[in-house]
Amino acid sequence: MSHGVAIHAYALLDNEVRMLATPSTGDSLSRMMQAIGRRYGGSFNRRHGHAGSLWEGRFKAATIEPERHLLACMRYVEELSAGTSDGMNLGRVPWSSAPHHFGEQADPLVSDHLQYWSLGNTPFEREANYKDLSQQALTSEELALISSAVRKGWPLGSPTFLEQLSASTERRLAPLPRGRPQKADSI
Repeated sequence: MSHGVAIHAYALLDNEVRMLATPSTGDSLSRMMQAIGRRYGGSFNRRHGHAGSLWEGRFKAATIEPERHLLACMRYVEELSAGTSDGMNLGRVPWSSAPHHFGEQADPLVSDHLQYWSLGNTPFEREANYKDLSQQALTSEELALISSAVRKGWPLGSPTFLEQLSASTERRLAPLPRGRPQKADSI
């Protein structure tokens, strides 16, 4: 748990890093990403004779309702790591958390989430059930919801979840309606 962040799934792609994580505090994720940028970025630049930041800008993140979306988000992260949309051969990809979730190798970076544990009573049962789940492609609606939430930074969850979340933050949790506000009729 680097910087107080539990990593549940990850994928290292050619042009990006995907991660599903739970920070312990409000700034844990930012601190971890800053440390990665410093350590890995500096090391990469020295090895390859580059200078400057490796990433185009600030990382993107979205809060999700785990009971509804965590397993789909795990599949989203790990499917992209294989470059497929059909979920085939994900456990063979060495640069993602899929081999860990399929029981092919233990990964010390991964902290299994309660939703993953709910897939079975034994590690073998969880791994087999997750592998079966991963063989099913995400629906176009699931893909659109997840990618939109990450791209725009809005939370992903039920109205009840969003209501509970809004009670714990002053941040707006949905975009304002488009256009100018209507003028109030004056008398």
